[in-house]
Amino acid sequence: QELAPVKQERTVYQAALDTAVTEVKLMEDSTTRAKEQLDASEKELASLSDTQKSKRDDLAACEDELAESKQRVVDAEKEEKELAETEKTLATKNSALMARAEEAKAARQASSG
Repeated sequence: QELAPVKQERTVYQAALDTAVTEVKLMEDSTTRAKEQLDASEKELASLSDTQKSKRDDLAACEDELAESKQRVVDAEKEEKELAETEKTLATKNSALMARAEEAKAARQASSG
């Protein structure tokens, strides 16, 4: 009977120890899961960062292409204007040559007639 209080105290202590051990295991499991989630989140974030960089590179390339296309349009419009001027000049020269040819033809007819 003298050992009964000691046994009871030991039982209470053992129960408290078992509870503490269980809580430690639960916390370790929870910590492990949290670390795994953190690792997964960091990998996903890295992937998103890579994707974002890739998209920014694509955007920069598209902006460069757009700038080049705009420059080609400007160059083509300039060339079109130059060609229109050349055509106008040639048409004027052609008209003058045709007029001179008609004058020469009329003069020949007048001198032969």
